[in-house]
Amino acid sequence: MKGHLIMTILSASLIMGTGNNLFATKNISKMR
Repeated sequence: MKGHLIMTILSASLIMGTGNNLFATKNISKMR
């Protein structure tokens, strides 16, 4: 149960991280 919860949090944070990275790269390209 605990392991499953950790995996869910890890996958969610990973998805959020990739989304933030895409957003940041878009903003950087806009500034340039």
